[in-house]
Amino acid sequence: MGSEELDIASRSVRPLFGYSFFTVSKESFDYYIVFEYEDPFKYYATIINSEKLYEEEIERLHQNMQNILDQEITKFNNEIIKPEVVFVDIGFKETIDRPYILFRISADIKLRPGRNIYENIYEATIAEYDYVSYWSFPRKTKIEYVEIDGTWEVEDSTLVIYVKKGSRIRGREKIIFVLI
Repeated sequence: MGSEELDIASRSVRPLFGYSFFTVSKESFDYYIVFEYEDPFKYYATIINSEKLYEEEIERLHQNMQNILDQEITKFNNEIIKPEVVFVDIGFKETIDRPYILFRISADIKLRPGRNIYENIYEATIAEYDYVSYWSFPRKTKIEYVEIDGTWEVEDSTLVIYVKKGSRIRGREKIIFVLI
């Protein structure tokens, strides 16, 4: 595939679904984000078959996600943290026209006994696809307050958030939780 064909193929890639898995521990905030795509012209299948193109694409994805994170304001207990992309992967779900991209993101935090507050501020948007987020807090954590777009439910120390395609995302999240 030539560069013009690759460009056309890359523009045909369409997001289908997203997952994110957040883990909050006493000293770290780690999460994985997985985006699933429809790729009718097999852009990503072409990319992974060339070491040079693959390395360039991984670097581009890494930099794009880091730029997004750098524009956000993320806080734990009123202290700004700086999440960093530490890993990027490209894979396939079932067939080569269904790629996914996985990001691992990490930041150091300092939770305290008792009440803790997570806040994230970012650019408002409209969800381009359905997605679900799973938040795992330390065992015996009580989630007291959730301000987030979409619908959500809490079970023990786990928060699950569901967002539908077309939903308005205000760009502000807040979770108050208590370490028991």
